[in-house]
Formats: sequence, structure tokens, C-alpha cells
Amino acid sequence: MKIELPLAFLNAMPINWQSRFSALLQEAQTEAQRLGVAIPQYQVHVNGHVVSDPALPMRKIIFNLIQASGDAGMATWEVEQTLQKDHASVSARVHDLVKENLLYDKGERRLTKNGKSAIVYVSAKKGI
Repeated sequence: MKIELPLAFLNAMPINWQSRFSALLQEAQTEAQRLGVAIPQYQVHVNGHVVSDPALPMRKIIFNLIQASGDAGMATWEVEQTLQKDHASVSARVHDLVKENLLYDKGERRLTKNGKSAIVYVSAKKGI
């Protein structure tokens, strides 16, 4: 099952949208098992890029999300909030993607909620 969302819609959703979505999906899967029916796997797409899929590695999801943000790019903390993942997991994957020349520093900084300056990353033209 493919769910296509515009980036503006995703940004307007509550911070914990993914955990709520996952909880609802888990409830539906539990009920489907009880009834003996199958629920298809799902993918959430933003601007044509997969940003949520149980079968995708986190680095691919992070790359897709930053790529979907286009020239605006994203700071690590924005990725953390969007995906509801911890800082250590996200920053490690972003660092790996930078080392592989798949993401790069846009040269812009955004303030975190704590007032710290954060690097804005954009994707290279090539993909994973």
C-alpha cells in the first residue's frame, strides 16, 4: 500500500505522527490476524520519495526524507522530529551519508529548539 503525502502536510502533522500511525497499523494488523485476513505492507511517500517503510534501512529513509525536502534541506533535529527517532541514531546515519557523499552541508544553519546552531543538509543528485 502506498501513502503519498506532501511535505507541507507532513510538517504540519503532530510531532509523534509516525508513532501514532504505527500504533494504528499495529492495531489493524492484530485485528486482521484475529479475523484471518492480510493487511498489505505500507510505505509513506513524500514528494515521490519513500520516508517510511518497515523493510527499508534507516539510512535510506533519512536520505529519502532529506532528498524530498529539496533545496530547503533539513537539519538533523528536523529529521529526528519528523521520524520520531533519537538523536544518536539519526546523527550517526547522517554522518555516514555525508562520508559517502550522498548528503552535504548546504552552508546554512538553523536554530534548534534549544537555540543551538544546526547544519542544514541537502542530498547529492545521486541516490542510494
